[in-house]
Amino acid sequence: MGIAGTEVAKEAADIIILDDNFSSIVKSVLWGRSVFANIRKFLQFQLTVNLVALVTAFIGAVIGGHEPLNILQLLWVNLIMDTMGALALATEDPNPELLLQRPNGRTEYLINWKMAKHICVQGSYQMLWMFLCLYLLPQGPKGLERYKVHDKPYYYNDKCAEYGREILPGRVNVTVGSLAANVDFTCSVLTACGFPYRYLPPAACSLDAEWAAVGLPVPAELGAAVCTGPFNRNITACDHNDWVNALDSKLSDEFTEYEDEEYKRPLSLLFNIFICTQVANEINARRINDEYGIFNGFFSNWIFLAVISITMGLQAIIINFLGLFFKVEPLDWMEWLASIAIGTGAWPLSLLTRYVSRNLACCVRFEAVTPPDVDDPALLEEINSGNGHGHGRHNGAAHGNGHGAYSSAAVKPADVELANGK
Repeated sequence: MGIAGTEVAKEAADIIILDDNFSSIVKSVLWGRSVFANIRKFLQFQLTVNLVALVTAFIGAVIGGHEPLNILQLLWVNLIMDTMGALALATEDPNPELLLQRPNGRTEYLINWKMAKHICVQGSYQMLWMFLCLYLLPQGPKGLERYKVHDKPYYYNDKCAEYGREILPGRVNVTVGSLAANVDFTCSVLTACGFPYRYLPPAACSLDAEWAAVGLPVPAELGAAVCTGPFNRNITACDHNDWVNALDSKLSDEFTEYEDEEYKRPLSLLFNIFICTQVANEINARRINDEYGIFNGFFSNWIFLAVISITMGLQAIIINFLGLFFKVEPLDWMEWLASIAIGTGAWPLSLLTRYVSRNLACCVRFEAVTPPDVDDPALLEEINSGNGHGHGRHNGAAHGNGHGAYSSAAVKPADVELANGK
């Protein structure tokens, strides 16, 4: 006792109750468990965001060569993950039900199998939608043609004549009268003859007819194909080669900017879906022991509600008004509805995961040997035998005298099952 106890007793004690009130032990246990649980909630949420962002960014850069999230978008994701997520999940008040859980030992891992399971399931769900937006939408599937990203051969064929009339004037042997014919010849080489593309049918290749007239096949090398043979030009100072290389260089440079603009629509939707799924998963992370009630106490936690509201409000501002900085396009109401629907799809998936974990025999057996287990036979036998208020070796803080600070009723098996995810 901190007040009535002797100095000798204080020196020998492991715990000193400063106010001489045994209920303070219960409060300290409650707050300790609450801090531990909140740290776990935040870690589960944060690791899911990290997993999805890292895998999506890496695969997007390696396969397809287009980054799904740019720098400012990643900064916004980090703000959600570190600051907003910490405010929402680390400030939840202690719940007396925490006293019904068995104590966490000193060797308890911060990340247990239950958390890893939800991280993998939710991460896989989010990555599925990320990759669909990154790889399927740009293909322009039926009904979603507005998201189609055209490839380089299409762009060459579409823009060749326009840039040819801009680039070729002033080149060797290009006059006002011959400009149209020179542009047609150069574009034919670029888009129909395989230097570098064969977007148009082979009949559109002007080189085939020229070389067929002399009874020879078209050479595989560009300089030889457009300068030698029927053209009778020196490769080192060939006007045809100069035209093709100049126009090819211009089209290739412009295609990079064109592709970024083409990708802007599908990547804007990807970014919005990513944020919506994180917000939904933030609510899932409020319950980490496979409880079904992920919304329990949600509407009474004003900090959590404020964080969710601010996050979605700022996301709407970014999408609709800050597109110049974040490189996104405003989304219409159908795209917003789809983003929210996909985001909230994380809730039924989470409930299904919890149901399978708690009812599938193999999952129950697997998690029963991991700390803290959900179906400890010794604990259930102790409670069923009527020792709910005893000082047993399980949940001493919850079953001892200190529990009376919150309830004078006996602890029921259903209470312990609920608190431990059963």
